[in-house]
Amino acid sequence: MSGQGGAVLTNALNSLAAGALLSVVLLIPVVVWQYRRYGEIAEVRLGLIGALLVYCSALVAYTMFPLPDPSTLTDAWCARRVSFNPDPMDGVRRVARATQGLPHRQTLLDHTVLELVFNVVLFVPLGWFGRRILEWKVLTTLAVGVGVCLLIELTQYTGIYGIFPCAYRLADVVDLVTNTTGTVVGIALAMLFPRLFPTSDQLEADADRAREVDRGRRWLGQVLDAAYFVIALAAAGFGLALVMSAAGLATRQDPSRLWTVVMVAADLLALVFAVLSFTGDGSSMGQRTTFLRPVVRGSKRAPSGRRRLLRPFVTMVPVAVLVFGQPTGTGRLVGLAWATLAVLSILLSRRGLSGLALGLDYSDKRERPA
Repeated sequence: MSGQGGAVLTNALNSLAAGALLSVVLLIPVVVWQYRRYGEIAEVRLGLIGALLVYCSALVAYTMFPLPDPSTLTDAWCARRVSFNPDPMDGVRRVARATQGLPHRQTLLDHTVLELVFNVVLFVPLGWFGRRILEWKVLTTLAVGVGVCLLIELTQYTGIYGIFPCAYRLADVVDLVTNTTGTVVGIALAMLFPRLFPTSDQLEADADRAREVDRGRRWLGQVLDAAYFVIALAAAGFGLALVMSAAGLATRQDPSRLWTVVMVAADLLALVFAVLSFTGDGSSMGQRTTFLRPVVRGSKRAPSGRRRLLRPFVTMVPVAVLVFGQPTGTGRLVGLAWATLAVLSILLSRRGLSGLALGLDYSDKRERPA
């Protein structure tokens, strides 16, 4: 898995960028999963999941990149290329040859030595994440480490499964040995050092306990409402695009029909979400995810049918009209002012604009009757 030394920094930056992008894309699903399983956001585990995504990106970056220029992989180059090294002791001999006669300091800093050490270090996080975050058994974690390494070597040996005419990196059994060693070291570190955050079982055991309703949780409910709406709109828009393109009703040259239909679908979805908020105890989809329910202020009574009917129209429908209805002039100013007021209301009070306007508050659905 040797790479070009000059690409180390580039790979590190690309790994951070890709990991950050994956974290953003997967943030909503992970938050929803944590709330359903643990009853709250487990902040430490959420941060470590983000670190795991960065690590996975780094694993790909340092083992697959930089990719070669296909024009340089000629038949003559491929014929001279050694694609596979089956000798597990070759790494020891390479180090012995490279460091023969060198002082201790230069030996430690030799490229061949550092390459072997890096291959060990690269898989240490896999062993630790497997035991601490994914909570796999020792043998399972070790098997995954070996399996990932074999997959990497196979990918390199086949030129990314035929994308390139031959292997542009050496598939090396030495890498299998060093990577497996790194996985074992990671497992050992997880076993030696004390756990600094609760296990999944400990978090699950406390999932039914009611938590304080604060502004952060209300914000999260609203963010999830927006995310659910955008996901539903994207799915509807994609489906409509396929149907209309297949029927010849919309083309790339004239997408105006499709855009009009998507805008109508957005407003219809806003009404659907409003109707969903009217059912049950009157909570929105985001509030149901975060175990929130609207109640009459100063009591634990559910809001009346009139209040449940009016609540989504206070915020959700005006904002949807502002974003997708393309108002102009005074209508746009009113919509912007309304949306600003809705945001500021959450900053000032957990009740939000709809709660302040309709005399509502929010409680945790898991609260037990006194």
